[in-house]
Amino acid sequence: MGGKPSAPDLSVRRWEAGSWSDSPDSVVMEEPLQLMLDGEPLSVVMRTPGADIELALGLLFAEGVLSSTSDVKLVRISAEAGENEPALDVDSSLVESNQVDVHLSVAPGRRPERSMLSSSACGVCGAVMIEDLRRGLSPLSLGMTVAADVIPPLADALRARQGVFEKTGGLHAAGLFSPRGELVCTREDVGRHNALDKVVGRLLLDGKLPASSSVLVVSGRRASPWRSRVSSTRR
Repeated sequence: MGGKPSAPDLSVRRWEAGSWSDSPDSVVMEEPLQLMLDGEPLSVVMRTPGADIELALGLLFAEGVLSSTSDVKLVRISAEAGENEPALDVDSSLVESNQVDVHLSVAPGRRPERSMLSSSACGVCGAVMIEDLRRGLSPLSLGMTVAADVIPPLADALRARQGVFEKTGGLHAAGLFSPRGELVCTREDVGRHNALDKVVGRLLLDGKLPASSSVLVVSGRRASPWRSRVSSTRR
């Protein structure tokens, strides 16, 4: 399955012009992913299958559990996921489908106190206390400067790379760009925060964090069918 979300082809019945007809369509999937830390259950995340290793590592990085790939001893994931990362020791034979088990080589930076279900609707859902969201955070310093004429085209640049959205109309996306508007990485998922965690996981695997000299573009949900928001990122 690799890094691209799953969108199987299905047959659907459409009501149009006063009659029913059968026609092919593509529907994006959302399934639970069991996140394990050192063999112990950590959280269940609703996500679009694909790039599950990136999602798991990006989430653990964002939660302060790990800080680099050197903190990771082994990642276990089912063989049917079809994922392999040359930068990691990946065992794809010992876990069930829709599971990722991350084993650390060091003590975790912290073990987040989350409930066992995190929905695709909210990146902070499942946190027990507001204080959990403040741990390890420091004020941001002044960042880079981006030319005003670079920003408007970024929404279209991200949209042009939403291949699964083009087929299904049902996915968010996150994309990272250079200050000059050059694409670094994009990912899609039903959950916008999942798409972002997948981007962060990819950067972590590629040794490109922190990405303080980058521009983050994410899809939005407003009155128009598709809009985007742009912000600088410190991840």
